[in-house]
Amino acid sequence: MILKVSLISINGRLVNNLSRTKYNGTITNLRHVWSKVNGVEDLTSLSQFVVKYANYLRHLDITLSNTKDKTAEFVKLIGQLTGLTKLSITCTSNANIEAELVELLSKLGPNLTSLNLCVWCGGDATIEAIGKCTALEQLTLNGRSPMRHIDFRLEKPLAPLAKCTKLKNLRLILKNHSKDLLNQFTTYLPKLETLELEGLDIDDAALANLSGQTNLAFLDLVSPLITESALANLIGKLPAITFLRINDLGSGGEFDTKVFMKALDAFAGEARKRQQTPMEIVFTETVKLDIESRRSMLPPNLTVSQKNSSHLVSFPGNTPRGF
Repeated sequence: MILKVSLISINGRLVNNLSRTKYNGTITNLRHVWSKVNGVEDLTSLSQFVVKYANYLRHLDITLSNTKDKTAEFVKLIGQLTGLTKLSITCTSNANIEAELVELLSKLGPNLTSLNLCVWCGGDATIEAIGKCTALEQLTLNGRSPMRHIDFRLEKPLAPLAKCTKLKNLRLILKNHSKDLLNQFTTYLPKLETLELEGLDIDDAALANLSGQTNLAFLDLVSPLITESALANLIGKLPAITFLRINDLGSGGEFDTKVFMKALDAFAGEARKRQQTPMEIVFTETVKLDIESRRSMLPPNLTVSQKNSSHLVSFPGNTPRGF
């Protein structure tokens, strides 16, 4: 098991970024660990680690690789780290660990402020469990497998997240979902400040559910089904918006030929209303957009650019996992 830890004390001395499990001295006050589990043989190592540092650990970022039929046991061990406030779990297998995740979140829920789940099996029960994490401020849910089979599916709207009244940052990377997933979105999640929707293939009707987000400043959309008219209409209903990214991640098709001048003009209009507020709109390189024809008419507080999506990082000021 590979460990990278930070903010630790060894024999009374503060040490950052210890990269190996082999060390001289005794580790105390362990706070933050990045770990990659590679194979079922690491189960014993993780068990020993949990027993030793359960009282200290607050942030855990763990990748479960090649854990096969033992994946559920690894997740159960993490449940013993009841002091965690930030948790990131990436599972590279297609093992169905939803029951274990539900149990895990029931134990950690009261303390968690940041949660990143990257799993390829599961669904609404996971959302129900996340809804019990009432202190949650940031959530990333990645259920989109790079493989052909995708078993993570949400059949219901996100109503359980309404209990997460402190949630400000939300990132959903999903493929299989109900068409009603975003119904009453603003009712359930009225305090969002940053929102990323990727892989949902949301259409204009679903997009309309985002209107009325009075605190939303950062919006990142990935869908080839959104029309420029619907996007332009939404912009005028997001009074706090300062950053908009229209990102297709190379999905191709009709999206690449669209000309998003209406969206640009709508965003420029909002920028003119708030000339003291810096605003930015970003298009991917594949979007056919004639920025130069509008350049002289854009307000000075508005930045317009086209960038390669692979170089963009969500949630400004944070890593993709929020740590």
